[in-house]
Amino acid sequence: MIKRSKRHLEWIFFVSRRFSKLEKESRFAALSILPKIGIAVGVLSLIVILSVMNGFQLESINSILEVSSYHVQASVSEHFESADSESNLSYETIERTKVALAALPQVQLIQPFLESQALLVGKAGRQSPARIRALSQDAYHGDKGFQNTLKIYSGKFDLESPSSIVLGSGLAQALNVRVGDTINILALAGSADVDLFSNERLYVVRGLFYTGYGEINTYNAFLSFDEGRALFGPSAELRYGIKLKDSNHAAKLIAQYEKTLPSFHFLSWESFHTSFFQALRLEKNVLLVLVLLIFFVVAINIYNGMKKMVFERKEEIAVFHALGSSPFSIQAIFILNGLETGFVGSSLGLLIGLFMTNNIDFIFILIGKIQYAVQYIFLFFSSPTSLALLKDNSLYTFYASIPAQAYLSELIFISLFGLLSAVLAAWAASRAILRFSIAEVLRDE
Repeated sequence: MIKRSKRHLEWIFFVSRRFSKLEKESRFAALSILPKIGIAVGVLSLIVILSVMNGFQLESINSILEVSSYHVQASVSEHFESADSESNLSYETIERTKVALAALPQVQLIQPFLESQALLVGKAGRQSPARIRALSQDAYHGDKGFQNTLKIYSGKFDLESPSSIVLGSGLAQALNVRVGDTINILALAGSADVDLFSNERLYVVRGLFYTGYGEINTYNAFLSFDEGRALFGPSAELRYGIKLKDSNHAAKLIAQYEKTLPSFHFLSWESFHTSFFQALRLEKNVLLVLVLLIFFVVAINIYNGMKKMVFERKEEIAVFHALGSSPFSIQAIFILNGLETGFVGSSLGLLIGLFMTNNIDFIFILIGKIQYAVQYIFLFFSSPTSLALLKDNSLYTFYASIPAQAYLSELIFISLFGLLSAVLAAWAASRAILRFSIAEVLRDE
């Protein structure tokens, strides 16, 4: 019985290879290659697009976690707040609180900070809203994640000098200021003990930074903790940014933290920038659906080609019927052909997609140079005087700086989807075999 099953499988493989060889040697050989190319293009497109999207998301989320939201934020619950708010800002209280928070499980680093919304004024009356955060100097030098994510490209992260401020690149551009220039905090949000408007809150720009998330670059500024205490007033809310050993466990740990320290209110990083994270997920899903349409088109192409092949081989199929082969065995021949098409296309797309993902920076820079060369040639013949205005497209340089990230689960899903699309198309097309009648075929002949 086992030998018979083995011979049966060998026969199916033999006939399937024979049909594939005859198809490749026919005048329609090119049509048999197109489905494989289509699946390969679909697989590599999905891999490259999702890898770039993953890299962009990883860069943005990492910037938010390391610079803006931390993994968890803790603050004294309103129910437990002291009547004397100023005591919450004393260094003794802050140190005791840091010790209590450090004893919580999975806590790696604690950073107290103050924050407020403001309107800044730069050169020539240029204005821009900003989110000002007051930190200790060791927030930069003592936190490697913060230091690696917040890249200083001009000046330095100096909060120790009197009246110092560090601005994001987009904010500095909006204010038209550089390192050494003076800005004024014209309007400041706060309680009654803070002046809403003032022309005397002058600060010197000591450094300019950028991160992988544009909103931080456009709206964030940093002061020293002492400057923040004086600026925001005694009623300013003190928060503690907590970084965990694993940020993925933040939501689960918060419930444990609130039981251990009921006087504190905890928020996970997922509570901040919720709309941004939802937009990232939606954008990724939409791109996924759009590119999956490639597989749908390829599957239709495979279906039509396989259906044509079935009808072209109906004489052979009738002979197989006459020799005692079951319709399902004959159908398996064509399904195996579809499996070969899907496997070759998916494997080729996977290899090329991984190669492009690992060299995505070079590819984007190359595309930028090609575009520049095409524009240069066009302007050289059409408008030579405009060549002086031609510049490289900085967008490709930005894309090249994003580290592409491919996940194993996504690679497996994409490859299997390409494979199954070909198999299902072959199965649907070969169902016509079940309706074949030997008598009808012989009558047609």
